[in-house]
Amino acid sequence: ELQQRFELLEKQSRQQEQRIAELEADLAKARKTSRNSSKPPSSDIVKPPNPAPKNADGKRLRGGQAGHPQHIRDPFPPEEIDRTVDYPLESCPCCGGTVCVLDSPPEIIQQIELPQRPVEITEHRRQTHWCKACQRAVQPSWPVD
Repeated sequence: ELQQRFELLEKQSRQQEQRIAELEADLAKARKTSRNSSKPPSSDIVKPPNPAPKNADGKRLRGGQAGHPQHIRDPFPPEEIDRTVDYPLESCPCCGGTVCVLDSPPEIIQQIELPQRPVEITEHRRQTHWCKACQRAVQPSWPVD
């Protein structure tokens, strides 16, 4: 009985060793990439993501830094504005429902253009509306040009 048990365990051990060898071969094959073998880059199944930009030399990255106060130009006073363009909203852009103008001040973008005369200042306005169907505040979109 011990001999049969020994033979059974020996057989299982050989099967497990064979399976481990197969798995190790599969793992080695999966770890081969174009970076660590002669495989072409197109054969890589999954390329690792590019590393995050590191700034080892201590210099700051371009653009606004975290915590930096925002600099915004003061708007032009009404007497300097040559033209005002309002963008009314007839219906909700989401569902087409009826809208009503809210009492909040309009969102404003002031644009300076240099036509034949020295300067023309245009103020674009879009009023916030309330959609009774959606039950939310909506605004007309700014024109692309």
